[in-house]
Amino acid sequence: MSHKMLAASLSLALGALASLPAEAIHLSTDGRGQVLIYPYYTVNGGNATLISVVNTTEEVKALRVRFREAMNGQEVWQFNLYLGPLDVWTGALTGASEVLDPIHAAAAALQTSDRSCTVPQMPAEGQAFNNFEYAFNNDDGGPYEDSRTRAGYIEIIEMGRLTGEFAAAVTRTEAGLPANCQRLVDAWHPGTQGQANGVWVDHPDDGLLPPNGGLYGGAEIVDVANGTNLSYSAEAIDGFYMLSSGSLHDSPESWEQLNLGSARMSDDGTVSAYVIDDGELIRLDFDESMSDAPGLKAISAVLMREWVYNEFDSNPGFTTEWVLTFPTRGLHLRYPTRPDIGDDDREPFYVPYDYDIEIGEPYTYQAVDREAQVFMPVSNPLRPPQPGSRIVLSVTVLSLNPEDAYRSVWRYGNPPTVLLGAYDTFPVFSLGLVGTAQLGFERSRYQLQDRNGHIIYGLPVLGFSAIRATLEGGSGSALANFSVTHRHHMKTTVETADTP
Repeated sequence: MSHKMLAASLSLALGALASLPAEAIHLSTDGRGQVLIYPYYTVNGGNATLISVVNTTEEVKALRVRFREAMNGQEVWQFNLYLGPLDVWTGALTGASEVLDPIHAAAAALQTSDRSCTVPQMPAEGQAFNNFEYAFNNDDGGPYEDSRTRAGYIEIIEMGRLTGEFAAAVTRTEAGLPANCQRLVDAWHPGTQGQANGVWVDHPDDGLLPPNGGLYGGAEIVDVANGTNLSYSAEAIDGFYMLSSGSLHDSPESWEQLNLGSARMSDDGTVSAYVIDDGELIRLDFDESMSDAPGLKAISAVLMREWVYNEFDSNPGFTTEWVLTFPTRGLHLRYPTRPDIGDDDREPFYVPYDYDIEIGEPYTYQAVDREAQVFMPVSNPLRPPQPGSRIVLSVTVLSLNPEDAYRSVWRYGNPPTVLLGAYDTFPVFSLGLVGTAQLGFERSRYQLQDRNGHIIYGLPVLGFSAIRATLEGGSGSALANFSVTHRHHMKTTVETADTP
């Protein structure tokens, strides 16, 4: 297919997607949606992460904000956020330096001076993340220390739209503050000593309309000492909840009952996804007759990619690190293996989280220079040779830097990478200094099939390439740091079922 034909096909597909009723989950065409996924946060390596979410509508939104750690996607903090019309919420993730003892470093903490309503209300000193979901009785086999909370990803899910007295409580007054945030706290308060429950304890849909999208957000990973700012936009997904009534409104105390697998759009339990393969718009349908997790499979299908492409630069003074986030990995792998029908709801993933470098999801990797000459990757004798690297974590940082080429393991025994401060990283350094790279997932292994026989290949992934240049001028010149992020370019592959 020629470039002009491909561009025309893609334009038609995007136009069709934009004009269709939003009866299926799909990547937003305008950057706004019901669900936002922020592929990376970190407070390691001298970094802090600034985050924002914007309500572009004239309605009052109820949102679930959740932070997940990088290793196994375990929840480390969540809260309900209530945004008034055209409101913006901002926060900063910070942490004390981990340099002297990375393993026992303090947890990341959320700081905010924003006055938007939250339940629970934010402490003035900030909210530290916790290890409840991966330690003690919830031990998942990995490190149990608070330091696991210091890097990960963020998901925001619209639960619904407030009306009546609840909308009035969130709407800002002439003083610029919400009218009565305490009203929302009281609505979630469980009754004690003979007092009645707050209305939302037993009736969480009271005063709510279904979600309708219109959210966007972004993050900035800031290293003040080195003068870098790595910014990116959150991935926006629309069509997550399409029922004409009800909502996803849920107590902030109900951990994991509302997540990326909670999509709803039909009374019969069918959850659908729109994807684009080489300009063709394809609808995939999942239902409860073939899966206990149709919503999870649908949102994974929207994010499924067979190939990931991006740039790198490892010239003197440059450093490149790729972020690969698999936001549904941990949710899939919580389902049990079913010997009668294979991995089923664990698919498209197969390998459960294990704090062991020798297992994981394999991928292939190749790099070329700007003249399309293939580089031979460095083969590290202490890890599987290329192509045989493996995805072990829910968020993996790939380092394309010469100094990281012989890191022996991804555990905390390593020093942090120079840009993102990542300890849980794999080196994929190539002998070339600048060029492009591609990473692929084996078609025969990684796939989802819908009820109509369509097969989509790859793994659900998103992320970006981060590049920093540190340049010194002549005598007396100041040090100059420049930083940039490039969103990953991806290839979706679907085999459509034969029409009877």
